[in-house]
Amino acid sequence: MKKKKKNEKENEKEKEKEKENKNNQNVKSNQITEMEILLPCSIKLSNLEGIESTEIYYEILVIQTIYSLLKNLQIHIFLKNYNWKQDFKIKKNETKILRKQLDYMKTFTIKQINEKLKAENEAISLSPEEKRRINFLIEMNFEKICFPPFLQNIMKSIISKTQKEDLKVNQNKEKLKTKTMEFYGIANNLRDLDWSLPIKSLQRFTNCAYPFEFLNVIINSALGIYQTIERQLPNQQECIPQQLISGDDFLSIFIFSLVQSNFQKLKAVENFILSYCDPVEFSSESGYYLTTFCSAVQFIEKFNEEK
Repeated sequence: MKKKKKNEKENEKEKEKEKENKNNQNVKSNQITEMEILLPCSIKLSNLEGIESTEIYYEILVIQTIYSLLKNLQIHIFLKNYNWKQDFKIKKNETKILRKQLDYMKTFTIKQINEKLKAENEAISLSPEEKRRINFLIEMNFEKICFPPFLQNIMKSIISKTQKEDLKVNQNKEKLKTKTMEFYGIANNLRDLDWSLPIKSLQRFTNCAYPFEFLNVIINSALGIYQTIERQLPNQQECIPQQLISGDDFLSIFIFSLVQSNFQKLKAVENFILSYCDPVEFSSESGYYLTTFCSAVQFIEKFNEEK
């Protein structure tokens, strides 16, 4: 009887493994199919006019280039051999294996795109904004190609790892929800404003899956702070965002917004972003907002009502 039960359990485990493998294969095949569907006809930048058309051109160019490089980059081999568990054996300050692969593929793709643009127009010079846009499009597409087979396991592992920290953060959030705007050190003229815009933006964490999506939520929340001031304070429309508010007030409002949001896994999100987010973003304006987010999470985590 015992042997039969053991055999039954082993058979069940094998069936589960087979299901997982089939799911992973389906995800990969779906990705290739999706790329084939999105693959557009060849077009030239000179045939397009206006900013919107140029942006569409870059999107098409990135998709074309990535599709043409799928075999050269041997993505399928990496996805087949990548063991997500190895990433959690790497030291905290070292780059994850999956992140290294994304960086390698992105660098190679950017090189190919630059060559294509020069071949079409030797005099072309991309603006910093255009370079950022192309970088983002490449990052977004590669994240959507590489993460799906492993995303669920990676997130489960991170959530398990940060469970105790998130419990403390959530307990402190409940305490901080009772505090006034004055407690956060927010300037008098900003205390009566409706901060629902950045708060609602942060609640969209629940809809995120990829690193770029989590980072976009943080950026949109930060921009929501500026937009709130522009809309609700008189004579602020002509100022640039950074002139609307001091750095201290900005951080205070971001902390307040994070406390008021209902999202429960802030430490897990912080860990995931810092492990897998595009490192290019760390040295840009996005990096400032990400630092603000990390500082806000740290404040909540270390909050001590007695002190």
